[in-house]
Amino acid sequence: TIRLDLVHQLSSFLIQVVPLRKRREDIPLLIARLLKRWNIKSNEHLEISPEAQQALRSYPWPGNIRELETMIERAARQCDNQILELKDFPATLRERRAMTEDRTSTEQIHSLADAEHMCILNALRATHGHLSKAAQLLEIGRTTLWRKMKAYGIKTETFK
Repeated sequence: TIRLDLVHQLSSFLIQVVPLRKRREDIPLLIARLLKRWNIKSNEHLEISPEAQQALRSYPWPGNIRELETMIERAARQCDNQILELKDFPATLRERRAMTEDRTSTEQIHSLADAEHMCILNALRATHGHLSKAAQLLEIGRTTLWRKMKAYGIKTETFK
């Protein structure tokens, strides 16, 4: 059991951990460390492709380091060769990557509303019109997405 006086003394210290999405420069180091740990544990020698590493770097990481660890371990278990490819990772990572690539379209954006409209279109393209997945990619609620789609006159049937 924990002593109450110790708990009270320690509660005066504030420990603030910066989210992983705000420390993107740490992601390659964390990936290397997690792969090294996996290689030792499984007696393998896995590496990661540049495309997969870039996708991991651009992901928003709502679950922080534990989510990264789980994602790498899951991909390592599914990997059929010595290099972790983007295909070995969950669909959420691949869809996020597809949405990011779509943003480099040549369509010109003139206002914040235009940018929001384009982001919604890109998310719906990447998820083939699946509202829940598109809302997750955009990091907004499903009803918020539905309301914005109605305002912009966007129909999901267009993307299926």
